[in-house]
Formats: sequence, C-alpha cells, structure tokens
Amino acid sequence: MKQTIDKEAILKEYTYSFMQSNRGCYSREKMEETVLKGRKLINYEDFLDCDIPIKDKYWFVCIKLATKEQNQQIAIGVSEIVVDIYEKRYPNCKAPREAIQGAKDYIAGTISISVLKDKRDAAAYAAYAAASSDDAKKENQQLTADICRKYLPIEVWNIK
Repeated sequence: MKQTIDKEAILKEYTYSFMQSNRGCYSREKMEETVLKGRKLINYEDFLDCDIPIKDKYWFVCIKLATKEQNQQIAIGVSEIVVDIYEKRYPNCKAPREAIQGAKDYIAGTISISVLKDKRDAAAYAAYAAASSDDAKKENQQLTADICRKYLPIEVWNIK
C-alpha cells in the first residue's frame, strides 16, 4: 500500500482564527504562546516545529486536518512502526501484525468490520497477556496494547 503526502495540506497556511477555533484543550493564551507566536498565518512545517507535545500535534493533525482515509493510513503507518518493537520481544505472536493486515484488508473491502474488530481485539489481548506475564516490562507492554487500540481504533473507520 503506497502512502502519499497531500502536498496541498502541507503547503496550506492556516489562519490565526482557524488555529484559535481548533485549539482543543489549549487556552487562547497558550495557543498564542506555544503555536502562533504572533503569526497571523501558520503552515504545516511551522506547526510541527512549535513548542507543544507530539501527542497534541498528532491530535490536531488527525482530528482537525486529516480526512477519514488519511487517518486510516496514519493508523496503519504508526502501527507498522510499533509492531516491530512488540515482535522483537514476542516473535511468535502474530496478532498485532494480523490486525494491521486486517485494517488494510478492510480498506480494500475484503473483510467486514466485525472481522477487523476481532483482529484488533486479538492484538490488544495478546499485548495485555504479555504485559501481565512479565512484571518488569509491564508498563511497556501495556503501552503496546494501548497503541494497538489507539492507533487502530474502530472510530477511525467511522463505523457505528
């Protein structure tokens, strides 16, 4: 699956008003101080370079800028990055990778949403089981499970 970059979105400039109207949990003052910094226009590169946590940048891009299809590709891309971390520790557990493939298959129309949910749940359960079997790595493995749920959420697919 080839991922493309939407050049229009990257080159677009966002107005002060747009940024203030879409600031999420940030106060107007915090948005001015950390993101806008006196600018009346901000582009994608400026936004990514601003002084806010990556999780807040991720939220803004996914919730305020990306389309449903772009969010699906972001979810798959992030999952493909973190699955390697999981598989190094648990090489025989293929549930997370199968969930990622399930997302691709769902987009292609070859599986139903219920099959995708089953694959996503199996990945999360595998990660939680791994977390509970090794207390020294529990926090990291729970994070892996949370990543499976967060970056492959059913909500991204807009299915009720």
